[in-house]
Amino acid sequence: MQPVQRPIAKKSDKGCLIALASVGGVVFLIVVVAAFGIYRFSQSSTGKAVFGAIGDMTELVNEAQNAPGTKEVRGLGCTQAMAMDVDKMTRIMERFDAGGGPPAKFSKMVVCQVGVLGTPPTCDAVAHTYLAAAGPPDRGFAVSVTKGTGKASTVCSVLYEPDGTEVGDLAPGSTPAIPTK
Repeated sequence: MQPVQRPIAKKSDKGCLIALASVGGVVFLIVVVAAFGIYRFSQSSTGKAVFGAIGDMTELVNEAQNAPGTKEVRGLGCTQAMAMDVDKMTRIMERFDAGGGPPAKFSKMVVCQVGVLGTPPTCDAVAHTYLAAAGPPDRGFAVSVTKGTGKASTVCSVLYEPDGTEVGDLAPGSTPAIPTK
């Protein structure tokens, strides 16, 4: 007597589809909740200030990268060059701090960033190149030259009078402020 062979039941792929639909549903729910949370935050006074500041800072950085003198500073070998308007940056940040305080004693922050393999110029070279191209700022200005990324990459950071006279070095990590004489 021969054993009776039963037909082999075909496996269904429906289990995978159910798992995929479940995971997709959870992901969709998370995205909807996050979008709703961001929307609610953006409608609050704090959210409006934060999103407004982000937009204004983006505009400020774009202006700083295209400011007079930055093309010439890039010509010194800087892969990134900016001349940031410190007064504008202060106004943007004042949205989060009620006490405005007096304006900074310098009006521009000139930044030169050189790639890891590049040769950085001196702060004096950047300052003189910037002044020759853009003219003197309203008040003093700071120059920062970095190579690569990170705190250890600072080559120099110096404060100058509007005519280019060196005031002094900035301590690493310090807030730029021209010392009083």
